[in-house]
Amino acid sequence: MPYSPNLAAQNKAALDHFIQLPVSGDMISYLAQKAQQVIRCEPALNKTLPPTPPATPPQYAASTREPALPSVEEFITSLVRSSHVQVPTLMTSLVYLARLKARLPPVAKGMRCTVHRIFLAALILAAKNLNDSSPKNKHWARYSEVRGYDGFGFSITEVNLMEKQLLFLLDWDLRINPEDLYYHLEPFLGPIRSYQAREAEKARFAAHQRKLSQQQQYQLTAENLQRSRLDHGYGPPSFVNYAQRRAYQTHSRAPSRTPSLSPPTRSSSVSTASDSPASIHEEPVEAILRRYDTDAGATIVHIHGNGAGVKHHHALPLSYDDKPAKKARTGGFFNRMFNVAGGYAVRPTAY
Repeated sequence: MPYSPNLAAQNKAALDHFIQLPVSGDMISYLAQKAQQVIRCEPALNKTLPPTPPATPPQYAASTREPALPSVEEFITSLVRSSHVQVPTLMTSLVYLARLKARLPPVAKGMRCTVHRIFLAALILAAKNLNDSSPKNKHWARYSEVRGYDGFGFSITEVNLMEKQLLFLLDWDLRINPEDLYYHLEPFLGPIRSYQAREAEKARFAAHQRKLSQQQQYQLTAENLQRSRLDHGYGPPSFVNYAQRRAYQTHSRAPSRTPSLSPPTRSSSVSTASDSPASIHEEPVEAILRRYDTDAGATIVHIHGNGAGVKHHHALPLSYDDKPAKKARTGGFFNRMFNVAGGYAVRPTAY
């Protein structure tokens, strides 16, 4: 029988819960009902009646009365009480009863105690198949006796015979699949599934409520913390990501990479004044940052005003005009040999 994954998981959980339960009256009643549906039993002939036509009045009528027969439900109850059988073994016999019913012909009939024999044989096979250690057949023969019904019970020979007959009718097929249990135990697993579904829904609802409570508690704590910061004069906490902090550090270091525009000097006292562009020219100069490169630094362009033709004095004591100009040679070897006048000419000052 095909099952969806969700239903199979629910059946497994229900079966795990079911096998932990004690044997109840509902289980015994259900077993008795299914056992009686396996085969139809004819009522026993009343041997107290005389034959037809009667020859003489019977003299042995009182001695041929059969012993009282307990009901199937009473018989199963006595077996459970005597053998202390558990739910897994007891309810697995349902599978063997259903297989036997499918193999028997519809017109099959049995004796008065055939149903008792069939159930006892099915219970013995279930106990031996599912348990490593199970009662022996001589013990089952003793368990078959029912209190209050004197003379009822099966001998060890009868127990051995009914076990062999059932194995032959089942063709030694004693395998039990989970699907077989799910199918035959559905009247018991259905209510358990419903109960577990309700419990799971309650658990999910409780977990959802706990989650909402935790979120509300967290939000209330955050609000109280922010309110306490505002009451003490602190502003809301500011968060600056790593990229913004890195960009801020990069731009803050940019002026330090600007190349110095003052010429190198020997005096350390003058170097402080030569670091700024104002120390080179007396008048203000407009500087524009045209491009900034992280590796090469900044490219600064200076734009002078209208007084570009005015001579500017540098802050350093440069005395190029005070030095005497060197005499330039106007002639070669012949001019000096023949004493040409004006052999040496003064180099014009071009400063």
